Amino acid sequence: MTVFWTVLTGVFVFVVGQFLLHALVYRADFIANPGVQEKEKILMVAAELRKLAADLRESLVAIPWFDALSCVFQMPGRQSILRASRALVGLSNGLFAGPSHESEINQPMVNVSKVKLLKHELRIPDEIDD
Repeated sequence: MTVFWTVLTGVFVFVVGQFLLHALVYRADFIANPGVQEKEKILMVAAELRKLAADLRESLVAIPWFDALSCVFQMPGRQSILRASRALVGLSNGLFAGPSHESEINQPMVNVSKVKLLKHELRIPDEIDD
């Protein structure tokens, strides 16, 4: 039974990582240019990011012995998963902030820093070597 949970955990982390990579690459225009696209499209992308955040948090309770398995197999731990989930929620919120001369916040840079945090916490490499 332990082998089953090990395989399940590994597969889950791989699949979630692939979904995140796809979402980050496919939706990069929304992340780098917040508030520019149509509101309906922004709402759709924000909902996708929040769904991924919820899936990450769900993994903490859906996978038995998550803490032990993450240590044994050197996967992101509970705190990393929670930080990544928060970064995804923050990223979804940051999609609505458009360019403004009144604001001190450079929202595209904030979004990029959240993507970097997310990749760091989930151990997603910045670049894949050929």
